[in-house]
Amino acid sequence: MSKYSLILPFLLLTNAVAAAPNPEPSSTEKSAPIILAQNQTDPKDIDLDEINIFERIKIDLHDLETLGQEVVQRLVGEQLRLTLDECVLMALQGNQDILIIGYEALLANSDTLSARGEFDPVLSGRFQQIDSVTPPSPTQALFGGLTFDIENTITDYQLQLAGKWEWGTQYTIELVSNREKGTFTTDPNTFQQIPSYTGGITTTLTQPILRGRGSKVNLVRIRTAQNSQLISLTQIRQTLLTTVGQVIKAYWDLVGAVDNLQVRQEALDNAMRLVHINEQRLNIGTAAAIEVLQAKAGAATRQSDLIVARTQILDSEDLLKSLIGLQDGRIFSAKSIVPTERPGSTEYDWDLNLSIDRALKNRPEIHAAELQIENADLDKTRTRNELLPQIDATLSYNQNSRQLSFNDLPGGIRDKDGRNWVIGVQGSIPIGNRTARGAYTRSKLIKRQQQQRLKKAQQDAMLAVRNAVRGVVSSQILVESTRQARILQEANVAAEEKRLKLGVTTSQNVLDIQEDLTQAQTQELQSQVSFEKAVIDLQVSEGTLLENLAINFESPYESETPSFLKSISPSR
Repeated sequence: MSKYSLILPFLLLTNAVAAAPNPEPSSTEKSAPIILAQNQTDPKDIDLDEINIFERIKIDLHDLETLGQEVVQRLVGEQLRLTLDECVLMALQGNQDILIIGYEALLANSDTLSARGEFDPVLSGRFQQIDSVTPPSPTQALFGGLTFDIENTITDYQLQLAGKWEWGTQYTIELVSNREKGTFTTDPNTFQQIPSYTGGITTTLTQPILRGRGSKVNLVRIRTAQNSQLISLTQIRQTLLTTVGQVIKAYWDLVGAVDNLQVRQEALDNAMRLVHINEQRLNIGTAAAIEVLQAKAGAATRQSDLIVARTQILDSEDLLKSLIGLQDGRIFSAKSIVPTERPGSTEYDWDLNLSIDRALKNRPEIHAAELQIENADLDKTRTRNELLPQIDATLSYNQNSRQLSFNDLPGGIRDKDGRNWVIGVQGSIPIGNRTARGAYTRSKLIKRQQQQRLKKAQQDAMLAVRNAVRGVVSSQILVESTRQARILQEANVAAEEKRLKLGVTTSQNVLDIQEDLTQAQTQELQSQVSFEKAVIDLQVSEGTLLENLAINFESPYESETPSFLKSISPSR
């Protein structure tokens, strides 16, 4: 319970006593209000002129207003006048949901880059040196006459480039060279160990015949990543649609709260005018004190409503600040947003069938569902191929040479001192093949599931459009209806106040009719704000809000993908 709700009953009593005669009440009269509170005596049976409660306590109605203003002044800061377009622009730059979703585009780019890496060639190399000393075997000793250890030093070099092409062909280009020096490389003339050099270049191609053959299968990962990149764009678009719609509706809620404050202020002014009228009538003897009491009680209620209206403005401001990311450094901004726009015309050309067509064409979740079906179909293609046996054809060609001088080795390889061809076929198949069969069955089910999700997304979009169109139509009618009701209530209040001055009605009737006017003004204001929000809901449900506002979003972040040279640098 707020402190205003505690003050108000107290003020209703204290302000009611302000207009009573001045004689000092007796002790019996002083206890009358307590008896009234305990026994719940009907107010009609109490003679207010006898108990003289109007001079008991002197508290003016404006004390509540002053207290409310002091509280509000401590909660608001410098005014910041903003248009609707400015709020939308600030949201695009500072809304946390938009900033978070902005990373999705970069994540998708990274996934696509990673998928393309499947076809990057791999360069590898090797260097090793082997020194060995081996005793001769019995055979070598018996038939070769070897009586000493066999020494051998081998220095081996290898450089290889391997990769894969889009149609599944794997390639390897390998360059090898080695230097051997030992017992079996002895010069027969000088009996000294001399080095011997061998080397060659080998090209090998391996082509899948069944499983893994063709670009359609081998590009599945890349195409899935590309679709996922498009899905991330639909997620960004969905977040933008939702967030921008929330910003606009929050702006109109703030406009409504500000205008509602004016309505509540007018209601208080009307109540205070009634207090003044009744005080004048009391002075000339044409009104009873109870009518002044009723008028001041009504004014106190209007003051409380005014404070609540101010609080609603602060709540609406905070919501809008959060949506547009308004901060003072790292602190939630204390600035007071002043909206500069007001609801305009209620003319809106709507067409249910056209709106449904727009939604089916533009809604991000429908596009995302369609892309998910494509990804499921790609995965189905991949798993269907995995069912096939693995049969690969291999072709390898080698040119080599053996020289006593390293400088002669390249020429010998070029001149094909030695060469060989290898052609072969190899294959395998898992018995039962349950892994591949299970994966294929799962991919089919996922595709059906995604197709069902597409239907669900389309159904939800059509339902949202129908609800939004009804909201626009209803708001259009309510705006005109509440406008007419407000005009009639204004005339009714003026007429009833004249009747009060003539003494043919009561203050309570005037208060009731003033309250009816306040309700009519509030309903008119709410209907105008509801219409603006209904139009936004319709444009969101159609998926056309961003185009209507000419919003073309780009991620606020830069890609941090390192270059190839930096990626292999030890400094990273």
